[in-house]
Amino acid sequence: MLTKRMTALLVAGVLGWGVVTGMLIATVAGIGPRGEQGARGAAGPAGPAGTDSVIVGPAGFPGPKGPAGDPGPPGPAYTPTAHVVFDMSGQRPFTGNKTNVRPGVPFTIAYRYTCTGATPFLTITWNGDNKDIGLVRLDGATGTGERSLNVVAPAGTVQIGGADTCTWNVKITQTF
Repeated sequence: MLTKRMTALLVAGVLGWGVVTGMLIATVAGIGPRGEQGARGAAGPAGPAGTDSVIVGPAGFPGPKGPAGDPGPPGPAYTPTAHVVFDMSGQRPFTGNKTNVRPGVPFTIAYRYTCTGATPFLTITWNGDNKDIGLVRLDGATGTGERSLNVVAPAGTVQIGGADTCTWNVKITQTF
């Protein structure tokens, strides 16, 4: 059985009162000088995920395509353009560097030449890869004109040959 004194001490302990030699001393927060706040400890572990948590998985397969939109008005018609393959003037035979061309699109060869000597002539040769060879031979002391030459290979060299006394201007284009 508890005495009055024991009951008072028990109540004082529950209420947070201090007990000094049998006397009750009430401790009230906010009375007296306040000291500095101490350092904070490390954060605790994260709690379990609640019902508001979102779990994101890998992306799924894309769905079917929707209907196509309005394609808009038609654009301007394509206009074929002349692309220069070779354009050079010279004297005596000449071999150009290897160049890339559009296979299956004929060459348009524009030429002008003048030769002196006993046998004046000029040759314009396409030495394409895979034995694609085309030749235009021009006989006579002088000439100006245009010729067409079919090409199959995507790359090759242009050679200008003829008499050592010939001066020439050759321009080769492809139109696509």
